[in-house]
Amino acid sequence: MDIFWNRLPRELAEKFLAGGVGRTHLTAIGYQCIELSKTDPAKRELYIKLAFETLLSAWCHDPLNLQSAQLQQNLMGQDGPDSPMGKMLARIIQESHKDDLNVERKRLHNLINRERYEQAGEVLSQLLSETPASLALLKVSTELYEATGEESFLNASLQLLKNIDFSSMEPLYEFICANLDFAQKKYTEAAAHYEKAYTTGSFPEALPRQGECLLHIGNRKEAIRLYRQDAKARPWRINTLLRTADLINKTDLQSSSPPGKVAILIYSYNKAEELDATLDSVFAARYENAFLAILDNGSSDGTAAVIDKWEAESKTRADLPMIRFDLHVNIGAPAARNWLLYHPEISKADFAAFLDDDALPPQDWLLKLGTSIKAYPDAGIWGCKVVDAPNPRKLQSIDLHIKTEKDEDDPKLRMTDIQLQTMDYGQFDYIRPCGSVTGCCHIMRMADLEQTGGFDIRFSPSQFDDLDRDLRLCLQNTVPVYQGHLRVRHLKRTGTAGATSKKAATIQIGNQTRLDMKYSSIQAKKISDAVFEASLADVMAKVALIKK
Repeated sequence: MDIFWNRLPRELAEKFLAGGVGRTHLTAIGYQCIELSKTDPAKRELYIKLAFETLLSAWCHDPLNLQSAQLQQNLMGQDGPDSPMGKMLARIIQESHKDDLNVERKRLHNLINRERYEQAGEVLSQLLSETPASLALLKVSTELYEATGEESFLNASLQLLKNIDFSSMEPLYEFICANLDFAQKKYTEAAAHYEKAYTTGSFPEALPRQGECLLHIGNRKEAIRLYRQDAKARPWRINTLLRTADLINKTDLQSSSPPGKVAILIYSYNKAEELDATLDSVFAARYENAFLAILDNGSSDGTAAVIDKWEAESKTRADLPMIRFDLHVNIGAPAARNWLLYHPEISKADFAAFLDDDALPPQDWLLKLGTSIKAYPDAGIWGCKVVDAPNPRKLQSIDLHIKTEKDEDDPKLRMTDIQLQTMDYGQFDYIRPCGSVTGCCHIMRMADLEQTGGFDIRFSPSQFDDLDRDLRLCLQNTVPVYQGHLRVRHLKRTGTAGATSKKAATIQIGNQTRLDMKYSSIQAKKISDAVFEASLADVMAKVALIKK
């Protein structure tokens, strides 16, 4: 496995280090490997092998996608059509062409984005009555279920699985059944389906997912064996490598308090209901050396009353003293963060742990962050995995990595979005260095403020202030660390009307432009170098562990 990483050119290694999952991400890698095979004859065999493997894995992430199926069919060669895989792809393509549901699919997704689930369910039911055995409709129904977690979309998918004739498509049936069982936490059933799908050779993604199922039902030894098998077969799948190393080290089972006093910091603006839920989660935990500080950032709703309620609760808790600050105007996110960080009562702490006012951390959240500090004490900041609260298999944020666009005169630092291309199958449950972590729940060392500074108020009222500070850390070679064994649910849903508005989009575009203008080409390269070197060194150490 170490030989594999040493053979890759940096431009390709960076993409593999960012992640080994996601249809769009893997498809781009596959095409890049094809191009490299034309320009580097000495490694042509390696690049062709990687192209086939990554493009097959990309298809596994969306096996009902017509374009991906057609691409796989084109890659199979002269003898491909007569093979079981070739016959399955031909049948998928044939069945997908029978029903043109593009208009209905777009309408359904628009309804979902506006959170009109009941209306979408009625439309889907009507389509099910009209096309009761449609493979194209199965794609739509599973997409809707993944996007929302709504039972009506699950039931439609299960009904279609019963109605459709899967002759020549048996591995596809097993894989889809497995994914739906996994989503329902039926891990024993899912493992059996994944095993059948994997043994056909059509679905390599089934192996790590089977391993994850076995882990959930308590068969840790066999889960590690399957993960090791996948890491050996596909050394480029970085998620498997990182997951395997953490399972061997039992990092996922470790809990450790941060080494010093922690200030838990929350600022809030007009989110009384969400703040109440967040504080309910915070107070559900027990703490050893921490205190809570809340800033009411000029709210005009019932936020003050919510803070009153939990301030009274704090007085009954010796382990979580609380202080509050009430502003008469909203000063924006970066200024609110700085207000808290530099306040004399807070700056005496050793660490500052920020929580969004709509985040729902588990009871061991601070212990999991402490574990990441213990594992990577020289990092600049430590963050977590964030998922939708109503639909926790839907990922919002993971370990983000740098995508540097090739324009030396006008560098643009972009972050990877692999988490938006897949559901949560445990593939991001690991600890490692990265380019940025979410500001929804992260912890920083107070002593670093003098060198790095606080949050840049030019990114007011919000958006990218946390990313900007992470990039400044990377400039100092103190990269962030991601703690994927900490899953924080976020009440703000991804991809819905509640998540995005025209005003928010305008702010995002403006602050993205500010971020682009802030860093020179030299700085962008230094940031990229720091993340790449830290990530690669971490991978090589874990490769050595797995090989033992």
